[in-house]
Amino acid sequence: MNKRLISSVGILAALLFIGTASIPGTATAETVQVKSNNSAWATSYPHQYGTWKKTAESDEITDLLKKKPQLAVLWAGYGFAKDYNAPRGHFYALQSNQNTLRTGAPVDAKTGPMPTACWTCKSPDVPRLIQNDGELEFFTGKWAKYGVEIANSIGCADCHDSKTAELAVGRPSLQRGIESAGLDMKEVSETEMRSLVCAQCHVEYYFKKTEWTDAAGNEKVAKVVTLPWANGMTVEGMESYYDAIEFKDWTHKISKTPMLKAQHPGYEIFKSGMHAQNGVTCADCHMPDTKIEGEVITDHQIKSSLDQMMETCLNCHEETPEQFKEIVEVLKQTYCRSLGIEFTHIPIMAERKWLQDRMEGSRNKLELSREKKLATLKKLLQATKFETFIHRKFVGQKRFSLEGGESLIPLLDLFYF
Repeated sequence: MNKRLISSVGILAALLFIGTASIPGTATAETVQVKSNNSAWATSYPHQYGTWKKTAESDEITDLLKKKPQLAVLWAGYGFAKDYNAPRGHFYALQSNQNTLRTGAPVDAKTGPMPTACWTCKSPDVPRLIQNDGELEFFTGKWAKYGVEIANSIGCADCHDSKTAELAVGRPSLQRGIESAGLDMKEVSETEMRSLVCAQCHVEYYFKKTEWTDAAGNEKVAKVVTLPWANGMTVEGMESYYDAIEFKDWTHKISKTPMLKAQHPGYEIFKSGMHAQNGVTCADCHMPDTKIEGEVITDHQIKSSLDQMMETCLNCHEETPEQFKEIVEVLKQTYCRSLGIEFTHIPIMAERKWLQDRMEGSRNKLELSREKKLATLKKLLQATKFETFIHRKFVGQKRFSLEGGESLIPLLDLFYF
């Protein structure tokens, strides 16, 4: 199955469900009701609530389709080709979901292009509705179905037990994902919880079509948020999972290729990195401790660790702020532009070091003279014209093709001549 994994950026969130959330169903008399109104937590936790409200300061709307118009072509036929903005603070998660063109313009509870699952990471009202209506009922129907019910943006009950205020992983999707990966939620430490609550949203997922029958005997189809971790949390493991079930997110309108789009696999990427391997958590970097009126609390104004280096990065790293910023800038220029790089899988450390030194030394940017650029363009045009000639001259003949690989010709010419 010919698929491509396109990554994109996603929104930071973590969500809570109490009691019997691991199985579809409704709340029991003993179940503690999810306290979804964020302001209801302010009396007991005024400083945490105050710092959470500061996420409203991250209010800039950045149109990424305007900034990178090639994305509209890459996502042709997919919702993100209509509208894609950079994430803002948690305070705006609900507003952004309501205003995006991706959710369309439904005229009632049964119209619109998106399913109810598109609310999943946006509000603590979601676990409340799952608790009241049951998981399968929640994931059945259109996005507009719960439009009048969901009123609170990402907040307190997304990460905390409504009775004890302890960190809690209650989203059924994450619980099932952890189990499918061969892990046991009962063995999760308090430290690991400081990352797992974030993983209730910051993960790769898909909507699994699930047939079910309600209490009245009505046959329905739910689109249940599901994490593809049965073969592991690596890109290869998740892609093999999708291949096995022949899943695609959509078919590309231009190339007609079945496509996969990585949603926001922050947790999976984090788990594969050095920080997780050394016991660092998401909260350590994005929610450091702070002191307010003599009380030390976790800062709930979730933001980049680079915006608060003295409280985060430099607790472990020995560089000065200026040195650290310079290192980060080198890494961004080397690895975070338009060129994709894979080399950490190479088992021989000397080879990896050789590549790393040369890539970071040049910032992965090749400086060419005007004459060399013109020569490269000439070779590229020759390769393209030759491909066109062969296609017209030998119509229908089986042959090897340069199509999609024309740039190899000037590259080989650059290396060997």
